[in-house]
Amino acid sequence: MKDAKIEYFRIYDLRANFASRLSAAGTPDNLVAGVLGHQTASIVSTYTKVVDEYRKDAMRKLETYREEQQKKGTSASPASTQPAESVPTI
Repeated sequence: MKDAKIEYFRIYDLRANFASRLSAAGTPDNLVAGVLGHQTASIVSTYTKVVDEYRKDAMRKLETYREEQQKKGTSASPASTQPAESVPTI
């Protein structure tokens, strides 16, 4: 820990990070609870609060983008304004 210059660390932080990442990846709360060994999914809300904030932030950004496009007089996304043949296929 000293070599990595980490001054404050708790094992719990790894567990919380793991649970938050599972939730961010779309894993249902009951499954996250099972992986962590919890009896119920209610405690998992402690970890998913962080993910919910990321989702809310993403939605705010989308709304801001939409409002900017309306002010410019267009509601189309940049990708949809390109001719079909120039859009790469996957």
